[in-house]
Amino acid sequence: ALGNEITKYERKHNSQLIEAIEAHFPEDLRGGNIYEELSQFLVNYDTPTKLGAQGKILAKDFEAFLDQVYKDANLITSELKKNPRYSKSQFELLK
Repeated sequence: ALGNEITKYERKHNSQLIEAIEAHFPEDLRGGNIYEELSQFLVNYDTPTKLGAQGKILAKDFEAFLDQVYKDANLITSELKKNPRYSKSQFELLK
């Protein structure tokens, strides 16, 4: 659930980061939870066992995404707090 919410936020506010990562994936692995997409791409018999240069670029793209998530953490948390799906007690754990 959290991965979906983070992906939705970043897709809306920093779509170029998501697009850079998804460019490495086949079409059928695009458009959803970026964490799940990455896992499905890496743990897949159709993906080469050695990605070489593509793997390095993918790692840099994902690092840029994670850096942005870190920068946006408070904004993402604020958005989640507005969603009735998440209870106040869940946010107490983040303190």
